[in-house]
Amino acid sequence: MRDQSINRRKAAMLLFEIEESFGKFIKDNLSDINEIPSSILDTLQERKLEVEVTTIDHVVERTYLSEIFQLASVATDNTSFNKLIAEISKLAIIYELYDIRNSIAHPNRTFPNCYWYRVAAFASDPLIAVLGIKGIQECLLSAEEGIISDPPEEWLSSSIFEIRNNLPEHFEHDVTGLIGREKEHEKLISLLTNPRVNTVAVVAPGGYGKTALVLDLLHQQISNPKTSSYADAIIFITLKTESLTLDGIRNQNAPQTIQQLKEALTTAAETTYEVPFDSFEECTAYLEDQKLLICIDNLETLLRDNPEAFDELNLELPPLWRIVVTSRTMIGSNQSIALEPLGKKHSINLINSYIKKRGGKVLGREFTEKVATDCYFNPLAIRLTIDKILCGSAIHSAISSTKSEIAEFSFRNLIESLSVNANSILEALLIAGESDKIHLCSLLELSLDDLSSALREVIPTSLISRKIYDDVELYDLSSSIRDLLLIDTKNITIRDAILSRKNNLDIKSNEVDKKQIELSISNLNVSYIPNDTTQSLKILLESFHRCCKADMEKMGELLRRFKNSYETYKSLAIFQREYARISSYLKDYKTAVQQAKLAVCISRDEPLNLFVLADCYFRSKDYKLSAETYLELVSKCEELEIQDTKFLANVYHGLFQSLLWRGDYCTIIEQTNDWEDRKTFSALFGGYRATAYKRTVENSFKANIDAYVEGMTNSIVVMDNVFKLAGYLKSPCIQSLKIITEIDFAIPRLFDDEKWNDFCRTSLNFIESHYIGIIDQQSLDKNTESKVKAIKETVIKLKNIDFPENPLQHISVLTEERTGLDEIDSSYVEVRVYHVMKDTTRKFAKDIESNQYYLTKENTSGDLYSKWEGISEGAKLFVIPSECIQPDKAIPVLDIVEA
Repeated sequence: MRDQSINRRKAAMLLFEIEESFGKFIKDNLSDINEIPSSILDTLQERKLEVEVTTIDHVVERTYLSEIFQLASVATDNTSFNKLIAEISKLAIIYELYDIRNSIAHPNRTFPNCYWYRVAAFASDPLIAVLGIKGIQECLLSAEEGIISDPPEEWLSSSIFEIRNNLPEHFEHDVTGLIGREKEHEKLISLLTNPRVNTVAVVAPGGYGKTALVLDLLHQQISNPKTSSYADAIIFITLKTESLTLDGIRNQNAPQTIQQLKEALTTAAETTYEVPFDSFEECTAYLEDQKLLICIDNLETLLRDNPEAFDELNLELPPLWRIVVTSRTMIGSNQSIALEPLGKKHSINLINSYIKKRGGKVLGREFTEKVATDCYFNPLAIRLTIDKILCGSAIHSAISSTKSEIAEFSFRNLIESLSVNANSILEALLIAGESDKIHLCSLLELSLDDLSSALREVIPTSLISRKIYDDVELYDLSSSIRDLLLIDTKNITIRDAILSRKNNLDIKSNEVDKKQIELSISNLNVSYIPNDTTQSLKILLESFHRCCKADMEKMGELLRRFKNSYETYKSLAIFQREYARISSYLKDYKTAVQQAKLAVCISRDEPLNLFVLADCYFRSKDYKLSAETYLELVSKCEELEIQDTKFLANVYHGLFQSLLWRGDYCTIIEQTNDWEDRKTFSALFGGYRATAYKRTVENSFKANIDAYVEGMTNSIVVMDNVFKLAGYLKSPCIQSLKIITEIDFAIPRLFDDEKWNDFCRTSLNFIESHYIGIIDQQSLDKNTESKVKAIKETVIKLKNIDFPENPLQHISVLTEERTGLDEIDSSYVEVRVYHVMKDTTRKFAKDIESNQYYLTKENTSGDLYSKWEGISEGAKLFVIPSECIQPDKAIPVLDIVEA
């Protein structure tokens, strides 16, 4: 404390010398008072009306620190010193000399030690010496040596910068200071200093601290020289007709009409400027060149009977005048700051600080939290409750009576007795108009049960009306309540949230529809969402489709949302189907099968429902029911003549996988007899046929070697033809790995027996012909290094077998280098990205013939998925085009790999 006191005195001594030295500098360099701008002279004259400003001495005597450098700039105009003065003026701002000067002038303010060092840093700057001013640095040396000479008392007390104002000297939060409103404080000052903002409104229910926030900020601003950049004067007018005190609601006299407000404003301007005005019109004309900031407190009392009155008044004010208002209701054409309750932490801080400043005994943690919570974190309610406790009331009694008084003071309406959900329904109907239950559930994010419960609370009142149209209940606000809600900001946060949610629903719903069109998503794709799906359900389904299936935390949160929406959408097949899928991903297979069955019951003719049911059976390892459902689905696809190749491929994959896991290899072989005639699906059918042959005999090497060789030969021949017919597609390549593993096992055991030469030669020729293509395909996927390594090890191992005319012996030593992409199978097309959308998961590309392709993250392979957002224009990629092509649309793709 002693150091702070000494540093305050040293800083005061040095600042006084800075003012004196620069004042002398101005006198030495400015000979004619007429060189000083008239605006500065007028301001100085107003400070002491009894003495006319006629000399340079008069000017310097009345100049504040913030104006010293402005006058020094005038004195050095058209000289080499002018740039030095500009730099010194910047230093004064950087070191916050004006704030330090004001701190010295207010002895009750804290004076950090850093203030002294800032003043010293300014005083020691060599620019001052360049100007020829010696007294400042001499004073600095004296201060450092402890030789302190205090400035005159008159300088300490009277030379304080302050914007003209009529702000009240004391206000509600003087006792504790403003607590918990830092964010709102910053936003308010940013709006007030923005020249494009004419009107600012601080909006909140009664007792939230609107007036305190504004007055606290303005009290700080009036002594800040920077304020003059946006306000020459600040006028405060309250329209508060009543206040809530310890003794109850107390009435106050305040303007209640526009005319009375004009008269109050005129009177306040007379007091602030010390100039008499005969009328409001004379006042506005006289002060039209002034940057006047008008603060109107409790504007809602004026809007209650005449909502347009404020807008009319605003239009009458001079362009340089600006307004900040506090109000419980929203006003038009303004930037608003909506205050929320303080929150638990800040409420507890307010309670402890208020009790301490009032000299009371601090409550225990339990009671402090109870007061904060039971007062709904309302600052006014908290302070009134503490006042009552300090006056001897029991805590429960103090809280109870305060809550009653706050309700009467702030709202006085039936709405106050309603639950949050009931109030939310009123706000939703205000925003959306006539609505049914499902739409209200979407807007409010309530379950049907919670919504129905809240409706039962509201329907007996006169607040809403209900009618039935085509067996659908429709709800709307009663005409008598609509206007009341418009001017009542009790639920402004709820209203804003609902409006925001409605806008978000509209935007997100449109984005879903747009994506469905842009991606040409088939109605047989599980990601397909019909255009007529309810907005909220669209967004829920899209959230599920976008969610990474490996992110169990997000999947769990999505499941919760599905459960909350169950009663609302349980009659929709698409909802039950997606509910089944998310349950399946979370390994709740019992629920998944149950919901998929419900989807099939709702619409058995919809192929996707059967597809999801079959998939759920498969994931639950009921391969018998899975295979039977897939077979039924195959028949359904043939009956409906479905041509969607991607969907059909998924169906056939599901069918054959179910049969493989069930061990029904004979059925696979039977189903794939015509595999070479399957056109688009020949590789798929052939791959599973080859796998079935292998699976049939893979455990019979010792028991029946003849059957083993026959089965493996059939498998190898089929897979060889698959590669020759369709290239190295992903699924056959994966299936061929097991065949190569089996060859790796069999050849070392059979190669030296001439009986099996044909089989060995067929096996070795298969590997020699296709190992590069298989490796390339594996290299395109992620986490396949071990598989590629195993293939290479097999090749090296079999290469060294002493078998006549071993086709592998001519292969050079294999390295770990990846085969070039020029050897990629022919189904891929080389493209270059030419446009990246704002959503970087979507991009457009062109091939060498300028065909356009639509690329999405979900179609990427390998490491490309993790770095997809970083792929920029000009990047070279390889894609497999989709066969679903629409005229004048970019071609969707099935797979994307990096060059």
